[in-house]
Amino acid sequence: MDGLSRHDELGKPHPLYIPLKAVGSDVNAADSFSRLLYSFPNLGVIVEVKARLGVCYQNLGDYNRALKFYNQALSDSTETPFLSKTHIRFNIALSSENAGDLSKAEEEYKKIIAEVNL
Repeated sequence: MDGLSRHDELGKPHPLYIPLKAVGSDVNAADSFSRLLYSFPNLGVIVEVKARLGVCYQNLGDYNRALKFYNQALSDSTETPFLSKTHIRFNIALSSENAGDLSKAEEEYKKIIAEVNL
């Protein structure tokens, strides 16, 4: 079950669930999340918005943009229920690999292994 499918303790859908379902595609979702990020840079769920932007751009094959947002989400001190920090790091490694930066991908994969083995 992904982060958008989860419900809070009151049984209401996650606030990002309806907009993402409404837009329907990664291009539209990326545009919507970008507008949200630009309009409300201090929003409480901004780390989730950045992580979701990373996913959208990764799905679109725009790995440099995906990496930009994944790195921002990773450096944020807050967590997101959508992607754990380890999962974000995995997506950084995968996007780096797909972008052809194999040394960066290898470095990130090694960090993941070190995190998991703690």
